[in-house]
Amino acid sequence: MGRSRDVQNIQIMKTLTTNARLYTGLIFCCLMLGNLSINGQVIKKTVEEMTQDSKTILYGQCTQIESSWDENQERIYTEISVQTAAYLKGAKGSEITITVPGGRVGNIMYEVSDMPTFTEGEEFVAFLSEHSSGRNLVTGAIQGKLEIFQDANTGVRLIIRPVKEETSAKKAATIYDESTQEKEVIPLDDFIAEINGYLGQLPVHLSKVC
Repeated sequence: MGRSRDVQNIQIMKTLTTNARLYTGLIFCCLMLGNLSINGQVIKKTVEEMTQDSKTILYGQCTQIESSWDENQERIYTEISVQTAAYLKGAKGSEITITVPGGRVGNIMYEVSDMPTFTEGEEFVAFLSEHSSGRNLVTGAIQGKLEIFQDANTGVRLIIRPVKEETSAKKAATIYDESTQEKEVIPLDDFIAEINGYLGQLPVHLSKVC
């Protein structure tokens, strides 16, 4: 009986330790993402707002995805390696790493809602903010990463973007809801021209990543 009770106590301690790490991880995510409200919900942003709020805006291709614990074994984060094709704002070189809170290491998984997901080989536009630690975070959480795909008939590169809205200066802040967000498909070049318009720059044509 004594040995059985000891085993149960050890299992309980392991469970409490895992839950504590998960709770700490949620705090970590909220601290890292300035676009979250106090209850962890994501504030809805227009493309213009994300353009203004981002330090870096790029087009590129995901080349590697790797999740790991932090140095204290308390939090998991995922690092996305990106081969960049072009920058619209804040150039940082031909390769860049994007950090996303959460991920899986062994049998432990941190699931953080409203975070963008990445797939090796995919191409996308990303709006990035820089954390005080130097990590590149996605502005607006899931809103700040938009996948690029190619029309099979015309070869034109397209993007699924949120339907254009007025900026927050003209409307009250709302919570982002992926399930109700209206979207539209437009040519990538048109989306790039829109962003450049917000930046006051001349249009830039982006070549496909090789």
